[in-house]
Amino acid sequence: MKLQEVLSEYQFRNVGQFRAIAESLGYAQEYNKGILHFTRSDDELRIDLEKIRSYTKHEPEMIRLNSSMDHVCTFFDREQSSSSEYRDILKKEGIDIVNWGDLKDDEKDRFTIIDHKNKICYTGKELYEYALQNGYILDGKGTQLEKGVMSGLTDIGGRTAKIRLTENGISVFYRKEALVIPDSIYGKKLTKKQKDDLVNGNVIVLSSKKGDIMLQVDKDLNSVIVRSEKELSIPAQIGGYKLTAADKYLLANGYSLENKLMRSPKGEYIIADVTMTPDKKGYQFSNIQTISETKAKELLQRKLEEEKEHVISPEKEQVEEQERMKKPTARDLASELKEAVEKNDYEKMAKLKEEGYKPSEEVIKGLGQEVHIDSKQAIVIEKLFGTKPEVQKEEEIVQKKEENIENVNKAEKMSSPELDKEFKNAVEKGDFVKLSQLKEQGYHPSKEVMQSLSNTTPSNTIIAVQKIFGLKAVSNTMGDVKLAHGQQSTDRDLKRPIANTINRMFSDL
Repeated sequence: MKLQEVLSEYQFRNVGQFRAIAESLGYAQEYNKGILHFTRSDDELRIDLEKIRSYTKHEPEMIRLNSSMDHVCTFFDREQSSSSEYRDILKKEGIDIVNWGDLKDDEKDRFTIIDHKNKICYTGKELYEYALQNGYILDGKGTQLEKGVMSGLTDIGGRTAKIRLTENGISVFYRKEALVIPDSIYGKKLTKKQKDDLVNGNVIVLSSKKGDIMLQVDKDLNSVIVRSEKELSIPAQIGGYKLTAADKYLLANGYSLENKLMRSPKGEYIIADVTMTPDKKGYQFSNIQTISETKAKELLQRKLEEEKEHVISPEKEQVEEQERMKKPTARDLASELKEAVEKNDYEKMAKLKEEGYKPSEEVIKGLGQEVHIDSKQAIVIEKLFGTKPEVQKEEEIVQKKEENIENVNKAEKMSSPELDKEFKNAVEKGDFVKLSQLKEQGYHPSKEVMQSLSNTTPSNTIIAVQKIFGLKAVSNTMGDVKLAHGQQSTDRDLKRPIANTINRMFSDL
């Protein structure tokens, strides 16, 4: 094809792309005072820049553009895109690449792709963006992924790996020689139970500012991997019932969601228990019972009204936050001193002295009982605060530690105002990791604490708390709902308390 024909038949958007087409077709080119001179053995063309610009198409035909990029994605290998040898391979497919070197900072914009079959050209950046939107990983094999779903094992640069397509691009996960369970992930310290769950192939959930993070060991990669809801087969909703963070936590950790009101594929209202399948690839129902549409709507309405009572308006929440900010936060100077002594932080001790802190003799004497203080520390504390703490003998320290361990083992169900506060804060934030840690520490919420949450906490969160701490659900009986249909004898009549159904049904509708 001659270059004059290219002007009217090819789609290009600027002079640079036209010059790329000319180079691909074997033309040499010279520029002089706004005139481009193209020469080939069988053709010659002199043309000014403005003339070329008159043929440019700022908005190419999308059907032709998408058809070309989709075709290229089926065989294009991004790892070889800068190779001159690879350019010869592409030409067999009617594709050419003109590399502009270091003209641009963006590596994906350093080359122009020319599709001679479709007579169109575009930048490498446009091809990569199209591939990302449509799940192509540009591995030379036409592999196309579903967003959020991990690929099978593949070879990336000579290393075994898996790939996941996300909204932000392609993530590569390389296989490790040995599995190592970290002590913390995303700044969250893992408990022993969480580590054991990971080793056993179970899913754990970490709460973060960006939402709930579900983690699992990928046995093929020997790595702890963030799993998407799609990979874990945990949908956004089941039978019209929208899953909350608490529901996802329960399902991911092998618990069941009990007494959930849903609609079957046939459109019937049912109340059933939901659990993950043993292979963690789907969910299953049990204890299924049908309910009339009238009764279902009645329960839904009652639940909505109940939740409205718990909703705090943004204005009220803002006022309460401002009031909290106005209140001065009292410092626990005794605790600060104890911490400084434990860390041998003499600078901190001196600063407390400068700030006017005068610990009582009782506080100083108590330090010797709670912290191992050597003679050097005792002298410093005496010079700073005028009272010398007790210096424990080594055998007394060992005995004290043994007594503390024994006391912890005996106090499996400990409780204190401080722990109650931590527990309530964790429930309020939906921080199930913190709740699990409190459970492992032996904390057990009292009936009074649980009752204080009943009027301000969504029912599904209460259920999660009950399951974590092994508590029995308490519900007030308001009446019974007959769930079975057809003729049944009175002794086999299936009933459920209305209050139990309402309280456990679902929240965040």
